Amino acid sequence: TIMELEGKMVQLENEKGEQCKIKLELEDHHNNLQQEHKKLKEDFNSTAERLAEIEKLSHEQQKRIMELKVSLEEESLSENQKLLESSKRQLHGIKQENAELDKQVFTLKIQLDQATEQYRHASLSVQEVLYGC
Repeated sequence: TIMELEGKMVQLENEKGEQCKIKLELEDHHNNLQQEHKKLKEDFNSTAERLAEIEKLSHEQQKRIMELKVSLEEESLSENQKLLESSKRQLHGIKQENAELDKQVFTLKIQLDQATEQYRHASLSVQEVLYGC
């Protein structure tokens, strides 16, 4: 009947309104995911740069240790032993920093992968809603 059809039309209009509301929410979520993805990439790049700096410092420290070993042969044993121990402590500290940065890079890679996957899913959902609304 006409009343049933009118009821169905109202129901369809309401459903369409809900779909549009969901579409807007998904677009907002999509934008938030894009921003999170961008920040994670920036954090990852920053950590990668810090890691490169630490690796450079580590290389310089290892070079310095080799220089100290050579000078150990030329100078008194006790004085050079103190310097060598100091260099070993410095190198150990740098290796610990490198290990920590490796952990941070690994964590950021995981976060970046997760954000990328969320972004991909959100993009697919938004596309489904956009083309379905």
